[in-house]
Amino acid sequence: MPESEISATTANATWLESLHNVYYNGINHAPRGLATKEIMNNILTFDMRYPICYHQDRKLSYKFMAAEAYWITSGSMFEEDIAPYNKFIGNFSDDGYIFNGNYGVPFIHQLDYVVNALLKDQHTRQAALTIWRPSPPRTKDFPCTIALIFNIRDYKIHTTVLMRSSDNVLGIPYDFFNFTIMTLRVLTYLNENAKETFGKLITLGNLTLHAVSSHIYEDKYPIVEELMISSPDKYTQCVPSQAESDWKFVVNSLLACRDLTDTTNLWKIRP
Repeated sequence: MPESEISATTANATWLESLHNVYYNGINHAPRGLATKEIMNNILTFDMRYPICYHQDRKLSYKFMAAEAYWITSGSMFEEDIAPYNKFIGNFSDDGYIFNGNYGVPFIHQLDYVVNALLKDQHTRQAALTIWRPSPPRTKDFPCTIALIFNIRDYKIHTTVLMRSSDNVLGIPYDFFNFTIMTLRVLTYLNENAKETFGKLITLGNLTLHAVSSHIYEDKYPIVEELMISSPDKYTQCVPSQAESDWKFVVNSLLACRDLTDTTNLWKIRP
């Protein structure tokens, strides 16, 4: 069973290397009859100060990226709050009203627990939250993520994400950003008391994503081939967030970026 471990400074570099690895080294499998190339236990790490993926030949929607991150961290599970930014996402709602596999509700419900666990013991291994529901019902929207675990080491918060399923083309660029913003919200609440508790503020560390199944669907092979033969621009791949302890700025940035009439570039709003 092939396994892989990729680590780079930026989310962008980690993503592109993973695409290359899965496409050229993946094993053919066909869950639900859909052909894929897959690597099992693909471990991807990057510095959360650099959470944005970009390639001029992969038309990512940064308005949706911002909107989804805001949707999750606001605790919403409602289709109407996210559907204006993705015309296909409604296909995953069972009733046209809510998403059964939403991340926002479990994130908000467990946020206080995670923050308090870290404040009680900065070395704790118990600051974990779960997204997966035990024995989930049949649904169009099974969450791809099982859990997030937060650890403070050397005054940095590091996040480990366990995913049962990870689409390297459609999912990873948005997942990297979502998990970073989820961490940033934990960090901001943490830093309200960090100086008093720890003597100094905590900053963003690394995100490590463990994908049990890291895959590319057959119909996306042409996209990956195009990405592999062209070099990415330098546009956003090394732009740091600059907002580790300023949740208000992050919210305002996300709101501005998800505005369908706003063309401001993500993370370039602050003067």
